[in-house]
Amino acid sequence: MRPRWKAMKRTTCPGRRPICLVAAMAGLMLAMLALGLCTSNGRVLTHEQASDHHTRAPKEEWELSDRRLTPGSYAPLVRLPFLFAKDGDTTHLLDSINRHAHVILFWASWCTDCREETHALVALQKEFPQLPWLTVSLDNEASKARQYIHAHALGGIHLFDGRGWRGSACNDYAVALHGIPFMALIDRYGKLYWTGQQTDSLHLAILRATTTSSACGTKK
Repeated sequence: MRPRWKAMKRTTCPGRRPICLVAAMAGLMLAMLALGLCTSNGRVLTHEQASDHHTRAPKEEWELSDRRLTPGSYAPLVRLPFLFAKDGDTTHLLDSINRHAHVILFWASWCTDCREETHALVALQKEFPQLPWLTVSLDNEASKARQYIHAHALGGIHLFDGRGWRGSACNDYAVALHGIPFMALIDRYGKLYWTGQQTDSLHLAILRATTTSSACGTKK
């Protein structure tokens, strides 16, 4: 399931008053700069974007991220808050998972395609219990993600940042270009082994990785 892109409409102003228009625009830009809502290239940001615009990549940056997601390349590390409270050092827990082969799953409770794949995903987790999973929910409300996980017994370490399609991990993995569910199989060296959206294809990738190489295991 992909996000819906809305086309922007152009507006024109009747009449020609170049001097007044330039003066008005200059005043507007000065006001925006004073409020800290304008970037160095002149792009205007909303208040929300101004606070975290480094995680809100445009479509061109998603495409750039997607070109980097090639088999054998190092996978972007996922650093997000936990959906369920964890005891101890959560950073150490994520680092421990990153030293193993693991699967990253991007999903949402409202996603029809995710619902259709859930049964197969849970079965895959049971077939390979030694393979850790990181799941990243794109839900806007953490409670909905928790309810879905409990109702469907979805396993893994569950992460959530509440930013939906524009979360940092979604940007790094160009999830908005592919839609969800979106999955990545990472080998024990931290490199991408496979990415895709079909559980059957992920199943084959795991079998291939575990039978033909030592990619799935623990980094010494």
